[in-house]
Amino acid sequence: RADPAPRLERGDAVDRRRSRRTPRGARLPLGSAQPGDDDELVRLYNAHGSADEFALYDELRRSGELKVRVYSAPSVGPGYDERASEDDPEVLRQRYPDDPLFKTGAIKMLVDGVIEGHTAVMLEPYSNRPGERGTPRFAADELQRLVTSFDRRGWQIMIHAIGDGGIRMVLDAFERAAAANPLPAR
Repeated sequence: RADPAPRLERGDAVDRRRSRRTPRGARLPLGSAQPGDDDELVRLYNAHGSADEFALYDELRRSGELKVRVYSAPSVGPGYDERASEDDPEVLRQRYPDDPLFKTGAIKMLVDGVIEGHTAVMLEPYSNRPGERGTPRFAADELQRLVTSFDRRGWQIMIHAIGDGGIRMVLDAFERAAAANPLPAR
């Protein structure tokens, strides 16, 4: 039976004879998957896509070897200044326009880490680490500026936030973007 939300995993999760490694080591399936197949991966979402990965997906698409639909989201980290670079989302979107098998339209950001490592941003200190609340990867004003800017340019925005403080930062950034970029009448 097909998993309702199949994912590309590292290592042996994909048949080595019908796969190719991405620059980050994940295996990309190259089989003959068709929508509805019970035993094949037919779509994958690549959050944190790099320029190298975009080039690989495009090469496979052009050669006819890409047999899954790929939606890839470039990463945007702290210090992003919107000047074009190899991994700039706007450069990648222009270089690799949407195609039935390979497209982009979202960016991925990480605001914090995880509870277990005390890297999730919390509103109150961790109970087992007094005074520690986690450190956000972005300053609140930088996150708000980037979310507003990418929203204005039509990007979907995926943000990892686990701690309640990180979630608050994300919701504040989305609220500011919605106020600055009102939706058109529908």
